[in-house]
Amino acid sequence: MKAARDALIRVLSDERKRAQFLKELEGLDAGEGAAAAGAPAAGAAAGGSAAAGATSPPATTDEAALPLPQQFGEYTREVGEDLRRIFGRTWTSLLNLQTLVDGSLTIDWAGLWSRYETTALLIAVALPLIPVMRFLLRPAFGWLDRRADGQPLLRRLLPATGAVLLDVLMLVIALFVLVAIALRMSTSERLDTAETLFLSAFLATQLARLTVRAVFRPLHPHLRLLPCRDDIARHWTRRIGGLATFVGYSMLFFVPMVTYAISFRVGIGVRMAIVLIATLAAIVMVVANRTEVRRELVDASNRVRSRTIALILVRLSAVWHLLVIAYLLTGFIVWSTRPADALAFMLVATLWSLAAIVVGALVMRVLNGVSQNGLKVPQRARAAMPMLEQRVNLFVPALLTVLRVFIAVAVLLAVLHAWSLIDVTDWLATGDGAPLFRRFITAFIMVVVLIVAWLAATSWIEYQLNPNSRRAASARMRTLFALLRNALTVLFVTIGSMLVLSELGIDIAPLIAGAGVVGLAISFGAQKLVQDIITGAFLQFENALNEGDVVTVAGISGVVEHLTIRSVGLRDVSGVFHVIPFSSVDAVSNAMRGFAFHVADIQVAYRANLDEVKRLMLLAFDRLMETEHGPYILEPLDMQGVLMLAENAVTVRARIKTAPGKQWAAGRAYTEIVKLLFDEHGIEIPFPQRTIWIGDAKDNEEPRLPLDGKSAGRGGKPQGSEPPSKRGAAAADRAPAETLDVPDSPDDDGNVTR
Repeated sequence: MKAARDALIRVLSDERKRAQFLKELEGLDAGEGAAAAGAPAAGAAAGGSAAAGATSPPATTDEAALPLPQQFGEYTREVGEDLRRIFGRTWTSLLNLQTLVDGSLTIDWAGLWSRYETTALLIAVALPLIPVMRFLLRPAFGWLDRRADGQPLLRRLLPATGAVLLDVLMLVIALFVLVAIALRMSTSERLDTAETLFLSAFLATQLARLTVRAVFRPLHPHLRLLPCRDDIARHWTRRIGGLATFVGYSMLFFVPMVTYAISFRVGIGVRMAIVLIATLAAIVMVVANRTEVRRELVDASNRVRSRTIALILVRLSAVWHLLVIAYLLTGFIVWSTRPADALAFMLVATLWSLAAIVVGALVMRVLNGVSQNGLKVPQRARAAMPMLEQRVNLFVPALLTVLRVFIAVAVLLAVLHAWSLIDVTDWLATGDGAPLFRRFITAFIMVVVLIVAWLAATSWIEYQLNPNSRRAASARMRTLFALLRNALTVLFVTIGSMLVLSELGIDIAPLIAGAGVVGLAISFGAQKLVQDIITGAFLQFENALNEGDVVTVAGISGVVEHLTIRSVGLRDVSGVFHVIPFSSVDAVSNAMRGFAFHVADIQVAYRANLDEVKRLMLLAFDRLMETEHGPYILEPLDMQGVLMLAENAVTVRARIKTAPGKQWAAGRAYTEIVKLLFDEHGIEIPFPQRTIWIGDAKDNEEPRLPLDGKSAGRGGKPQGSEPPSKRGAAAADRAPAETLDVPDSPDDDGNVTR
């Protein structure tokens, strides 16, 4: 501002320059003058309309009330108008260069040289100064490069930082040398305006080149921050460094000098021409190297270890040139619309955008690490609640996904705010942003609290059911806790959904009414489901069955493995799992209530001594008491005696009272002991016998039944009807098909054929 003020004072002090300045002002674009002149009138009109209609709604309300296609059309029209103004302003600025060729402007070159001769000498000294100093410091850079050779990335940062500090030291020394030379050549004790502008341009340009050099390091590959080939490093160092030199010296020194020494209008035209040339040159450079950079990015993705970074590099390789071109066009638009602070605005916006993206990427990487590795539960908590870690990691990916969305939105808002596309702070402070932001944060906190509450409830239930706890859970507790867990899940999901929707501003009253209507319709169409639930509820109230019980429901017997309010899951003896709805259950037979009996129906032959049979059955019970089944037998053997006289055997019944669930194992062991004792004492366990009577023939002769070559005896009884003990060894040696006493055999369907 001080330099501009001094320049304006000098122009106004010179009569000839003052007249030329006034003439240039009169020749400026009439449209801009009309717009500037109409701005106060527009402001006054706006103030009058605001005073006249204080109660009228703002214009944004009318725009918001427009249909969506019309709003999109209005937005497109505004964008088109902005682009037209930008192109118009660009063309008008370039037309100012006509004064250099149409003879309307006379330039005193001799006067300019005499006035800025010392500045020219300063430029001649400054241009080779940095290359000479870099040549002198080459051994130091080489030593740092050798120190970084073979070191990992983190250890290479120290030599690379040392190289950057050497560059900064070199720049500071060069700046002091130039300032000393300028003061030495100056006729006064202060620097001239031109010299100040050049030194400022020198500092900014060399800082930009220093940054490019620190990234690529064309002569020292081990100090290179961006891994690439040497030829690529040299190529981009020359291209980007040359472009930075052109833009820096042109915008910070040449354009102000033209504006100050020659003409204000020519300065505007020169500035726009430089911006246009730099933008086109950068776009051409990007397009010409897009394939090479894409190949380097893909190669870099194969070298990195992180899958996330590799994926980002691969995706970036396909669109990097489009992003850079969009950035260059954005810079051109900024320079066209706000030339006074375009460079500062671009630098600040770029740094803020990069910072937001880098911070967002780091947070995303941390979240990805947590999502991949999962949360670890302490060993003590895992022993008490084995499923807690699995439940926690079930919700972690979903919560991290929501956090990623929040972070992505935050990064996008930060970038838009940095480029002044939206004012996030004002939107959050006075607009609809604060309530919306608060609603989303509150809804997210509600979801987290509900998840934590559900995890706490289910973990407590799991702790109560843990078999390793001090108090073992009964079957009743396991059943009720399982039903409670399912009920809590449904309750938390329902209440949580309603609370979150309500907090987000969605009216849940229609949803509740709609749910009532849908529930009524379902109740008519799903009466079986309602019957299942009601029957299941009463069965639970009556404690008819629990998990682990052996029951018979709907004609199916098995162990209860899964129990809900609607159905029961049974696993039968063959391992088949059956799901039976409670509406199909007419009766429940539970073999696990209080105690159980093993009913031993022992069949013996008719000639067996029943007292001996009972004595052996009691002896078998005594031996059973000495086995591992003894502690589960509750009472002495209940000998009930002869149950029935069957066709082929006498059935003797006894009962063994056991703990519930132990009757089958005890019964199998008892039956085995009885079989061994009967074999030791000659007690026959008969098989079915068949007696065949043959009627008389017509001539009153007994028909013959040739079984072994002999006819049947008199009296109508066949020879084979004697008891087995009297038939001798001959009958025992015959095949089963040739004997009369054959065992029952099952048919193909498993039924016994007699």
